[in-house]
Amino acid sequence: MFQAKHKALLPQYESHKTQTKGGAKRKRDDDSDVPEQVGSPYVHHENKTQVRFVSSQITQAAVDQLIMNHIIGSMRPMSTVEDKTFIALIEGLQPSKKVMTRKTLSVRIDNAYSSMVEGVTGSLASVSWVCTTADIWSVNNRSFFGVTAHWLSDDLQRRSYALACRRFKGSHTHSRIAEILSDIHSEYKLDVGKIVCTVTDNAANFKKAFTEYMAPDPDGDEESGDEDDINVADVNIILQEGNQALADDLDENEDYIHLPTHHKCVSHTLNLIATTDADKALSSPAYSRIYHGSMGNVKLCGIQSTAAAKLLML
Repeated sequence: MFQAKHKALLPQYESHKTQTKGGAKRKRDDDSDVPEQVGSPYVHHENKTQVRFVSSQITQAAVDQLIMNHIIGSMRPMSTVEDKTFIALIEGLQPSKKVMTRKTLSVRIDNAYSSMVEGVTGSLASVSWVCTTADIWSVNNRSFFGVTAHWLSDDLQRRSYALACRRFKGSHTHSRIAEILSDIHSEYKLDVGKIVCTVTDNAANFKKAFTEYMAPDPDGDEESGDEDDINVADVNIILQEGNQALADDLDENEDYIHLPTHHKCVSHTLNLIATTDADKALSSPAYSRIYHGSMGNVKLCGIQSTAAAKLLML
């Protein structure tokens, strides 16, 4: 019907029809508007070959490192590398590569940890003064002991390291706390003289640990009851006796423990004041009267503010 009624426009129609078909084919072949994804039906064969060539350049060592990073970063159990679906995933992505065994993974994690400790120890060795923090917490019936280190760099930038997060088995006694904290400091070669202080919460076991094991202050002098009572002694004799006493102590206790100066966390102290101490203070009639009066005024202000807001919305 079109050919019979519009013979004059027939050549123009055929030309347009040919151009439309050619454009559709070119659009399909044009990859500028189609994302080049592996498995896409519109990706050139050359592009597929190139992607496979690039992916085949991943070495076995790189695959092992990526697997170890995944296990550590996601805190996955080392048995993950024995899971059949995980093995199928890795070998499906890289058919020529294998998943390391659990024993190999364990050795590599240990080596990575040793390298990290060595690097942190080297960084701390160049620092003159360090402050550490210590804390104990429990989750899922398991206790952990955490220690961090903090200092200021030469350009007054704050630097920090997480030194340890160890399982704390048994009772949280002051002697056990002192032993573990001293061991962590020794692991990173942190001498007590370099540690300005260790900050903890207000727990009684922490307080007792530092009270009994805190190293004596070399600059601190005990005050005498009578300033005129002066004893003259031979310095050499004093030093010899002191060194001998120290040697005897070390022989009796090979795990000689000295802790740095102790500071209580200010934030934890303020939290205790606002909660525990404030509740205990309610037993005082004078404080209770002031407290309830103030809280009543606060509630009244809240009610009046809500009522005013409703009136403004009318």
